[in-house]
Amino acid sequence: MSEFVQRDSTETTARNLSGSLRRIAANATREVDNLISELQNMRDQLHADSSRIERGIAEYTALNQSVIQLTKIIANGMPHDAASVSE
Repeated sequence: MSEFVQRDSTETTARNLSGSLRRIAANATREVDNLISELQNMRDQLHADSSRIERGIAEYTALNQSVIQLTKIIANGMPHDAASVSE
């Protein structure tokens, strides 16, 4: 009888340990999944920010080119020497 009680106790302990390990593994897996999801969200936000910044740079470049062209037009329309300005 003593062997039966000891074997039953060992099996119960093994089942309890197995259940505990499954819960620990499930919690760890859930935490890793949450971290992966957060990282994916951050990656998506970085892509969106990158696209927005690239558009801003392109708009700034276009505006800069327009200002350069306008400056050249104005400079070409003005007299080039001081003598012609005083006349």
